[in-house]
Amino acid sequence: MCFCGTSRECLEFSFTEEDIKIFVVKLQIATKRLFAFASNVPDREEKNLNRVLSSSR
Repeated sequence: MCFCGTSRECLEFSFTEEDIKIFVVKLQIATKRLFAFASNVPDREEKNLNRVLSSSR
């Protein structure tokens, strides 16, 4: 199954449903780790982290 947004088969980006599930699980784990890290960061470092994250957009 191709999730490229077209009805034609897409050779460049072809993700299976299993690939997407694995990606979502890894993203959830990374999010939990980021929140755990952010909750343990002192106030000054938290401001620096917020600055870095906002400048990366």
